[in-house]
Order: sequence, then structure tokens, then C-alpha cells
Amino acid sequence: MTRVRNISLVLLLVASFGCAGVYRGTITLTAAVDSAAQEYATIYKYKTVPVSEETHSKVLSAHARYQQFAGVAYDALLAYKLSGDATQYQQAFEAARSAGLAFANLVIPFFTKNKAESTVNNIMNAKAVL
Repeated sequence: MTRVRNISLVLLLVASFGCAGVYRGTITLTAAVDSAAQEYATIYKYKTVPVSEETHSKVLSAHARYQQFAGVAYDALLAYKLSGDATQYQQAFEAARSAGLAFANLVIPFFTKNKAESTVNNIMNAKAVL
């Protein structure tokens, strides 16, 4: 459900504001965090790697925090489109990227080396380019 909402948010951004290239950072960040969340959910559900309840609780909290910051970034992006001042959006995007990285750092120990590296690289390469 959350994944569908996040993807819908990205599609709404692209449809509302035109060229997807301008918002590549937002799309990259959303896709990277959603992919990591889906991978972790599969691992947790099928118990392919043991995950303690304490760790699982931290993962859920970190993902909820990311979603909050992503929501703020979305609101700031809408405000930027109205005002032309990108400062708040860039700050909110960086906070969302930071929260996404914190989430990823909790889940990547359960991933393959390649998946872990690509997740971190995608999040680090996401930039608030307007």
C-alpha cells in the first residue's frame, strides 16, 4: 500500500510538472527507498535472513520517518512551483534523502552485496535538481 502511494506521488509529480528529467532526484530517491523497502519486506516475510523484533521495529520507525520527510519535501516542491524559491524544497529534499539513507543503512545488512551497494549509490546520487 505504501509503495503504491509513493509511486502514485512520483507519477503525480511528473504529470503535474512536466518533464521527468527535472525531477530525476525525487524519482531516484523514491525508487531507491521503495525498492529497499520491498526487498526488506520480502526478506522479513519469508524469513530468508533472521531479523530480530528490535531491528524490525527500528526499520519500521526509520521508514515512517522517511515517509514524513518525503511528504514535507513534496509539499515544499509544490510551494517552490508557486513561488519560484527552491530553498525550502532543497532543504526538505536533503532531509528526506538523509532519512532514506538512515532507513537503507538499517536494511542493507540483510541484502546481497550488489543490492546493498546499488541502494546506497542510488540514494547518494539523488539530488534536488530543479
